[in-house]
Amino acid sequence: MTKKSKDLFFPLMSLLLLAIVLKGFGPSFFFRDSTSTEGGFRPEGLPIYLIIHGLVMSTWMLLLVVQTGLVQTKKIKAHMALGWVGLVVALLVIPTGIMAMNGFGPRLLALGVPPPVLREGLSLLFWIDVFSLILFPSLIGAAIYYRKKSAWHKRFMLYAGFTVMLPALGRMTAQIAETDSFGGINWPLTWGVLFCIMLSVPLYDFLSNRNIQRITIISFLAVALGMLLSVLIAATETGKDLASSHFLD
Repeated sequence: MTKKSKDLFFPLMSLLLLAIVLKGFGPSFFFRDSTSTEGGFRPEGLPIYLIIHGLVMSTWMLLLVVQTGLVQTKKIKAHMALGWVGLVVALLVIPTGIMAMNGFGPRLLALGVPPPVLREGLSLLFWIDVFSLILFPSLIGAAIYYRKKSAWHKRFMLYAGFTVMLPALGRMTAQIAETDSFGGINWPLTWGVLFCIMLSVPLYDFLSNRNIQRITIISFLAVALGMLLSVLIAATETGKDLASSHFLD
């Protein structure tokens, strides 16, 4: 791997994440027209809490692109200054994410989706959100703590981005190959794409240095374990009960 391609890896990965978000949420958020019912929303418009959440998440993804670009162009002082803005935005991801999660079930109930269908369908989405809201701030916190270790910092930040990609990936795969699962999400394709994206970092490590950095392994395993637990818990009756009590009570 050439030095130029090594330098471009993290900026290109951040651009890929932003592109997935734009593709996944394009019809229901970014490019939604006033008469669209895409995503199960009524034509009168998106709820304000979803607009806020969408703007916060979009800003964080855009900042990830800008920040990797600043590092690549050696503008470290600007990167450090903008980093504190990124921290504020990252902190806003948590409450706005909870707002979006809290409003999901009631919105679908109002659209006439039967509670038994929601109980089965929303369990996995709920537990993915739970583990994402644990992993995202944990990895951001680790990135800030190790901000003076560039290799660690950028890997923590990239894996933090991976933890919040499933909503966009689910919508994107539904556009590509819709299934009969809840929301039309093609889960095998969604998990496959996420796993490939996550594997790109250890692959990059190996190709560039002939070894995989310890922090890459830790980040990969943390995200993989969180996603695996979300699937396993969501499939249990207790997991479904907890999710439905949150969404439907």
